Amino acid sequence: MQPVVSRSPWECVAVDVMGPFPRSPRGNQYLLVVTDHFSKWVELFALRSLTSKRIWSCLMETFTHFGFPAKLISDNATYFASKVFRDSCAALGIQHKRTSPYHPQANITERVNRNLKSMLIAHTERHPDWDAKLPELAFATRTTVNRSTGFTPACLNFGKELTFPLENTCTTNNRGAARSYGQFAGSLRRRLRDIVRDARESLDAARLQQAEQYNRGHRDVQFEVGDLVLRRTHPLSDASRGFTASLANRWDGPYRVRNKASRLTYTLVHCESGRLAGPVHVTNLKRYYESDDELLSQVESDADPGYN
Repeated sequence: MQPVVSRSPWECVAVDVMGPFPRSPRGNQYLLVVTDHFSKWVELFALRSLTSKRIWSCLMETFTHFGFPAKLISDNATYFASKVFRDSCAALGIQHKRTSPYHPQANITERVNRNLKSMLIAHTERHPDWDAKLPELAFATRTTVNRSTGFTPACLNFGKELTFPLENTCTTNNRGAARSYGQFAGSLRRRLRDIVRDARESLDAARLQQAEQYNRGHRDVQFEVGDLVLRRTHPLSDASRGFTASLANRWDGPYRVRNKASRLTYTLVHCESGRLAGPVHVTNLKRYYESDDELLSQVESDADPGYN
């Protein structure tokens, strides 16, 4: 397990797309989620379509508000892997890391999305204007204490909590003696220093706990160039074709390892068709043995003959 480590806000940013959702009156169907890896602060953008230029425009809006990150994490979707996206990252000196398909654990935004998705589903089932409620959803996420850091994203970003509705009217107008800009800046700097220090300690402890849990149930597997492997498939049921995913073969291959993209991801070439696949995470691979041929043939005969 190789967790991404960030030591300050907006040093590392993760980006992901949710949807399609029901088309809103404004024509939006997708949700772009931008998450600061350290503070867990989220920016939400409703999109009509998914293009590299539109997504990059949203990222630039975020970066010009909070600063440009050193690292950007996304999945392997085409709009993240395009030349426009690659060139834009390179021009700004941003290291772009793409996670393996079907291994979302490497992208924190995927985990944030699970919470957002539950909120959005509850809302979109009753309201077609789901995109009009994104500011409220973002506010709820930004003001909720994160279990890993022990702080709200707002506190880690600004050194103070965001003001809730009615709080201004429920408190007195006298919030203490007036302070100069210099006094306020010095106080905020000290508060942020202490908050970030405590958050780092909490994140380090959370990463250690997650690594220990992962390692207890994980057997380290590595492959070498030239090894024969099977790749896990993720078929979806299709009623129109009479295809049931549960009957489909869960492994495809054999493939030959072409090269190591990293310690945990590999590029493959299919032994029969010659088609390339990857990068594929090691959790979606297993070593191929000749006895697997019989199993592959047996499952294929049970599944829809038209399934590839």
